[in-house]
Formats: sequence, structure tokens, C-alpha cells
Amino acid sequence: MGYNIMVIDSELRFKNSREFLNWYETALKYEDDINYDDYRHATDNIQQWFMEMKEIIENISRRGNGS
Repeated sequence: MGYNIMVIDSELRFKNSREFLNWYETALKYEDDINYDDYRHATDNIQQWFMEMKEIIENISRRGNGS
């Protein structure tokens, strides 16, 4: 089973849903010269979150494999 999630930097503040949707539409306009599989293009806060989650998931995976 897989999940799709959206992680938003806590520094971003939206006054209302319209402001969020405008930001979201802009965020979905991908640039050709960026590798979106590389977490280093994210904000510092998102990079830190990613590294924490990566460690948690790796630990869970190790337990699941009997290691």
C-alpha cells in the first residue's frame, strides 16, 4: 500500500484557502532544469523533516526484515 502526502514548510503562512490554492497552482508548475527527486531542492525545513523521516522509515524497514 502506498500513500501520497504533501509536506508544507511551516514557515509558509496562508491567510485563507484562496491564497493556499494560488500557491499550490504555482508550486505545480515544474521547471525542466530541476530534479524533483532530489530533496536538496526543498527548503531547509523540509530537508530536515525528510532526513528525520528517512531515518524512521529505515529503522522500521530493518525491524520488518528481521534485522
